[in-house]
Amino acid sequence: MSRLIQARSERPLQDIMNMMARRVTNNDQPHEGPERGILCEADAYAHFDPVLAQLLKDHNDAQAGHKKLHHALGAADAMTMVAADMVETCHSMIETRLIVLRANAALRAQAEESLSTALAGIESGLRQNEKMRGYADGLRRESERRKAAAHDSVMWMWFLVWMLQETVRETQRCLSAVSAFSQVSQNNGRRYAAA
Repeated sequence: MSRLIQARSERPLQDIMNMMARRVTNNDQPHEGPERGILCEADAYAHFDPVLAQLLKDHNDAQAGHKKLHHALGAADAMTMVAADMVETCHSMIETRLIVLRANAALRAQAEESLSTALAGIESGLRQNEKMRGYADGLRRESERRKAAAHDSVMWMWFLVWMLQETVRETQRCLSAVSAFSQVSQNNGRRYAAA
């Protein structure tokens, strides 16, 4: 019997030691903690359970502390490993509290409703974001079209000004020629009258 108790107590200790050894040899990045799904579920329950809300806060604090230590001291430092253990402990505590809360049908229904509401809000936000993106694209296209139209208008205006200037020059040349012809005609008319 005592061997069975000793074997049971040594196995988790052996698992912990193996986990620590893997962390020392393989841990190049800070421990990220529980997957996002568990944290989303925990967030939903945390609205109704202050204990879980505090556990989530502790988890976030432990994770931030671990990242700072990992950045400052490296993965192999003993303090960084202790901080990683704290993150894992917080994760385990969150999972344990979730097991208790899932067993409560009323809280589970509230959490599911909260998650559904949050998902509906996210979907609505995404649809609104798509609408805004479409509106912004429309505005951009309209702005580009107006710029092109303004450019065309300016080009036509320059062309018309050039045509007007050419017409004025041609008119001045014609008037000059008419004036010269008129003077020659008057001079010739006077000569014929005098002769």
